[in-house]
Formats: sequence, structure tokens, C-alpha cells
Amino acid sequence: MDKSKECWEWCGAVHPVGYGSFSAHSFVHRYSYELAYGPIPDGMWVCHKCDNRLCVRPSHLFLGTPADNTADMLSKGRNRRKLSAQEVIDLRIENDNGTTHADLARKYKVSISAIKKIVNSTTWKHVAYDKPKRRLHKRAKLTPDMVKEIRSLRKEGWKYDRLAKRFEVSISTISDIFRGRNWKHVT
Repeated sequence: MDKSKECWEWCGAVHPVGYGSFSAHSFVHRYSYELAYGPIPDGMWVCHKCDNRLCVRPSHLFLGTPADNTADMLSKGRNRRKLSAQEVIDLRIENDNGTTHADLARKYKVSISAIKKIVNSTTWKHVAYDKPKRRLHKRAKLTPDMVKEIRSLRKEGWKYDRLAKRFEVSISTISDIFRGRNWKHVT
């Protein structure tokens, strides 16, 4: 394999849109381009010949307008990756198991907004799967007696995190009980 064609992949932080980043508004491929070739003119984008968003190899980068980037995308067939029904089911399951939308977008090579639409069934409504039953509200796990016990233990000095762990609810649920946001009727 020709070594000059290998990508230099960024190993640091990755922005949710898939580019290496120093901060929310500073992409490393742009920095790499500037180090190699100088300032980026206003209105120009730094595009990837290799289509690898994590690549920072200067020879893989080129300047272009948004229209140039779109033309490059279309010429390479990168527009609108079509998912299979099985991939939709798999990514919904992964989402239910806690995989982030950004990680799913990277894995399935689609946008984060596409992932959100799929997991919320805005798109791909016709693809059904046996979704695990979710509690309608975290407090649904608690009974009035448990809420009384939580309040009693808190008065004894128990911390929110310890109570949350013991009763298998979130810290915010424990906090809401004490701030009167829920379970107000239990005294």
C-alpha cells in the first residue's frame, strides 16, 4: 500500500459531528491545513479528499466552498446513506442500551439528526421491533412507603447519591422529592 495515501487520524477529542476538535468551535483538520498551507480565506471550507472526518493529513485536505463540498459528496456517492431495516433495529436497540447518538452516527455513517429521527420513529416508522418497556416516570418505581423512608433517611443525614443507589432511582428524583416537585401528597 502506498504510505502517502494513508490517513493521519486524530486521536483526541471528537466533536459530535465527527470531526476532531480542540473545542466546540475549533476543528483540528482546519488547524492542520493552516499549519501546512497558511490562512484559510473567509467563506472557504477545509474538505477531505479521503472522506475521513478524523484525518488531519495535509495532503488529504483541500479548500472549497460549500458548493464544492456538496459536489465532491455527490461525485463520491456519499449523499444519503441508505440504512437497512436490520440496521435500524440494531441502532434502536443500541440507543436503548445507552449508546450516544454521536457514537451511533459515526458507526452507521449517518448524521446525528438522522439518528434522532430514527430512534424517535419520526422516520422508519414501518420498522418495528420489540422495544423494551420503559417506565413512564422514574418515580413510578417508588411507593408512598418508600418515599416516607427516603425522607426519614435523609433527615438522618443520608446523602442524595446514597439514597438514589439504595432505591434505584436517579439523584434528580431524590432531589425532586425534597424540593416538592413530586410526591407532594405523601407526608
